[in-house]
Amino acid sequence: MVAAAGVSKRTFFRYFASKEDVVVQFLAGMGADMRAELAGRPAQESLSAALRHTVLVSVNACAGHSDQALRVVQLILGTPALRARFLERQAQWRDELAEEVAHRLGLDPATSPAT
Repeated sequence: MVAAAGVSKRTFFRYFASKEDVVVQFLAGMGADMRAELAGRPAQESLSAALRHTVLVSVNACAGHSDQALRVVQLILGTPALRARFLERQAQWRDELAEEVAHRLGLDPATSPAT
């Protein structure tokens, strides 16, 4: 991989913690983006409507490069190490969204039961 990119291993690992992170990197900000989108929804909007809107914004963001997204998802699901890293990333998104949901509901995420 480093040879194909024309960089040293040291340079590669300065930017990526693992080879798997290269593949899931494009997903890195998705959880934060979703949380920001949810936080920006009107307070009077129902939680279900706010969540639906948040998910649709994320899906629509991928629509512009759906062929690439499909190939990456197929690669992730077909490779155990990538799937494991993706699931870790997904858990981070879940936690970020759960904190925002707790905030919208007036709950303290630190003391609320885990999901």
